[in-house]
Amino acid sequence: MLENVLLGSHGESINVPILLTLGSFFSILEASIIYPIELSKTRIQVSKSTKVSFLKDLQFSMRETLKSDGFRGLYKGFIAWEIGGLPSTLAFFSLYNYLKHRLAPINDNSINPTQRLIAPLIAGAIADATAMVLWTPCEIIAQRLQIQTKSDPSSLRYKNGWDAAKIISKQEGFRGFYRGFGASLLTTVPTSSVWFCTYEVTKSNITKYIQVDRLNSNTNTNTNTNTNSNSNSISNEIFNKLLISWRYDFIGKDLLSLINQ
Repeated sequence: MLENVLLGSHGESINVPILLTLGSFFSILEASIIYPIELSKTRIQVSKSTKVSFLKDLQFSMRETLKSDGFRGLYKGFIAWEIGGLPSTLAFFSLYNYLKHRLAPINDNSINPTQRLIAPLIAGAIADATAMVLWTPCEIIAQRLQIQTKSDPSSLRYKNGWDAAKIISKQEGFRGFYRGFGASLLTTVPTSSVWFCTYEVTKSNITKYIQVDRLNSNTNTNTNTNTNSNSNSISNEIFNKLLISWRYDFIGKDLLSLINQ
């Protein structure tokens, strides 16, 4: 049933409202799971300790956060994080899909394989840079709240995310919301380009493989016995389920929207 809701009765169309709802839900769920680790990472990065022990530092940070700030302390800045995360994610995938199809239309047979390879590289880079413009201010606010702890009264500068935004704007100006923006671009833009290029190539190869399997299955249906036909149908069904499962796996990472072809 979920297959029909998401991919349509023939597996070719996507129910956009349902897709956005599921994408937002899984995005929040994913962030809820990893955010305490993200908070601990930020605190470790700004720590003045000269001793470094990866797992011990993480355990110590989370334990100290629970001790001084309680369970809610693990989610300081979470709202600001999500306020920036959801719109930037939506902007990223919307722009990525638009640019990808503009640079290399699916039905344009004049486009060579090299162009189809370069298209996701360019689309991924531009989409990621655009998303970072939306994401960075909220990330800055979230990080400022993350390093606040009751165990260090001098760190308590902001009451909440809105208060942090006002103080940053007043004391540091507009540029204060984009500290580290250049460094972020240098790390995330190349990663997105390579990642989505790899994704598109992999998806294309899997799709071609399944299409060939279907063609072979149809050919064997006309030439083989009923037993062989049933065997091919079972094989075809397995590959179909694998493709559907593969698509669903990306929902949690907000990637199902890339399959809208």
